[in-house]
Amino acid sequence: IAGFFAALIIHAYIRGSGNIINGLNEIYYADVIRSTYGHRGSFILQFLRTTIRMFTLSPAGWAALILLLITCLSFYSAKKHNISIKHDLILFLISFSSSFSWILLANGHTKDALLINYVLWYMPFIPVCVYVFTKQRLFTLIKDTEKQDFIMNNSIDLIMKILYLA
Repeated sequence: IAGFFAALIIHAYIRGSGNIINGLNEIYYADVIRSTYGHRGSFILQFLRTTIRMFTLSPAGWAALILLLITCLSFYSAKKHNISIKHDLILFLISFSSSFSWILLANGHTKDALLINYVLWYMPFIPVCVYVFTKQRLFTLIKDTEKQDFIMNNSIDLIMKILYLA
């Protein structure tokens, strides 16, 4: 934290031509506001344009969209087979909202750093989609609730054993 504030003060000193307060104002208005809220124009239009570009610009964006579709279809299939989806749906919505909030709240910065944004999807959202899809698909195949409970109670141990064997 001290390093961040030291860099901020040095940067403010340079931007303000020796005046730290003027430099902080310049950083705030020229960089923070622009990067957070974007440039002039309609926020909604810019938001839609940024979101569409982010998902269609590279294979990673397409992969995220396809995985989103597959996960939604697995929710539908699980509900059709009377499998409880409440906890998975909550986990899915939280991971989606944490990833999507970056596009919504820092739209200007998202537009400028378009190729880096995929990291935000691969941290919480993509692993959760893979987990939810795998679990829902497995539970659709395994009808016995005792086996489902066993899998849920031992899934962490099972994942750790698989990771250590790999």
